[in-house]
Amino acid sequence: MNVLGQLAELKDKVYGEIALAADELIHQSKVPSFASRAEELHAQLNNPVTDLIKLSKSSTISAGVDLLTSLFTDPTCDVIMAAMEVYVRRVYGAKRILDLEVTERDGRLTCFFTFQLADVEQSEAPIRLGILSAVPSFDALKQDISGILENLCERIYQRIEETLIATFNMFKEPEFNMFLFAINSQIPDFQAGYEKHARRNLPFPLCIVHVAIADGKTGEIKDFEDLLAEHRRDLNYLEVQEVNFVIPNNKGDPSNFIFQKKN
Repeated sequence: MNVLGQLAELKDKVYGEIALAADELIHQSKVPSFASRAEELHAQLNNPVTDLIKLSKSSTISAGVDLLTSLFTDPTCDVIMAAMEVYVRRVYGAKRILDLEVTERDGRLTCFFTFQLADVEQSEAPIRLGILSAVPSFDALKQDISGILENLCERIYQRIEETLIATFNMFKEPEFNMFLFAINSQIPDFQAGYEKHARRNLPFPLCIVHVAIADGKTGEIKDFEDLLAEHRRDLNYLEVQEVNFVIPNNKGDPSNFIFQKKN
């Protein structure tokens, strides 16, 4: 270590790369191991008094996405739910998150959230809707993707209904109940072929889908492309702009396969 310190202090330009490399090695040697950092983060997430919003904004390495995604397979449900919330808040830290909820849907832990671009005035920025769902493996994803998109659809119509309630709260109760029935009757049945149902110009938000594949097996890009091609109609209907598959790595940064909608 003394030798590295001496190399890092070399000032002559000819030793520039050597000095930088030595400095980087010194820095890495001072960083706690992945396992110890994961254990520390686990304790924070498992503590009910931990401020998850504050933790997501932490500048320390202990709340990095590598550690958070590695905890998506934790045996403690509360730890996974907290890890999912902090992950979303950290990844979308530059956005304006309006609301966030982590819940269980059809046996899957799922995080729903809405957000806006922070550099646009809040009153003028469109609301975007995101979903993060955790599945055990790619094989499970092939079975669950229809359900994940159906969960997204349900949340979209919930948002629409909330918007309409706020907009038309001046209606008399009988008129309003009839109006809501008309809106709800348009909710598509994914299993029955929702292409028969019109959207009637309802205010669909733009959507982003995140799926965490817990077993850490990356698979082939073509496997993901083929899966999305099978569900292209569903994705287009729901105005999904991006699908992000995140594969945790228990020893470092997760792998990400990001697919964006073509204009």
